Amino acid sequence: MSLGTNDCAVPPHFAGILAIDMRNDDDFDRKFEDLLRHIYGQPALQRPPLGSPPAFLGGDLISNATTTSVRLAHLEIEHWELESGVVMNELYPDTFEIPNDASRRNLQIGDFVKAAFKYSYPPGSDEEDGGGERMWIKITGTNGPYYIGTLSNDPVCTDTWHDLSFDSTIVFLPEHVISIDRGGEDAAQAEEHDQMVTSVIEGFIAEFSIEGADIDDVKFVLGSLERAQNRNPEKDHEAIWQEVHDRVNIEHVNMQIACSIWMSAHEHD
Repeated sequence: MSLGTNDCAVPPHFAGILAIDMRNDDDFDRKFEDLLRHIYGQPALQRPPLGSPPAFLGGDLISNATTTSVRLAHLEIEHWELESGVVMNELYPDTFEIPNDASRRNLQIGDFVKAAFKYSYPPGSDEEDGGGERMWIKITGTNGPYYIGTLSNDPVCTDTWHDLSFDSTIVFLPEHVISIDRGGEDAAQAEEHDQMVTSVIEGFIAEFSIEGADIDDVKFVLGSLERAQNRNPEKDHEAIWQEVHDRVNIEHVNMQIACSIWMSAHEHD
């Protein structure tokens, strides 16, 4: 800036942008040097390198931090995205529990976290948009506010369309974490339990030749029943079923499958 006042010499759309005042001839050489340094990215005062993290931070997660550009997956580009566990908890506080904020913001390398994946499908597909599943992610580092991890499950979606498979890199935020497993044992046990539940549901559907069933919806209802039972262990199973039935909005056929499996599993309790 060589002429005019601050109010009229700087265009409004440049407000907030660095400006160098060159109106004083006595300071011209120094200001011109400042201009060249900013153009070529060579400031007169260099920022010192970042030191080692303090011992109480552990160090592992910080030392594996990166600064390359990353972003969250988007439904319109990758055809999948992560659902916010925080939002789901606010919408369904009685049935959708998540770890507290401090736990979700202080994860370490090697921790496993569960996130909810949402899918879209190509035109003409038999699958409906909005479906998804919950899977485990192993944390490998950070990048700014983001956690970086690798997928620890085999997704049900098609890898040719979604580009998502076992060991895929996943970028996520604390708000996407819906469960935490510090040692990895819970993830392995959960995967084994999930496979067992899936097998039971598939067997039930095949035995009674049921059409139009959605295994993920049935698993969701069964999970809601388990959580309701854990909150009220003294409540009888029929009352638990009625509580979940009145709260969960799932197609009738899937509700009935879940009810039959639930009652059968507890008929001798």
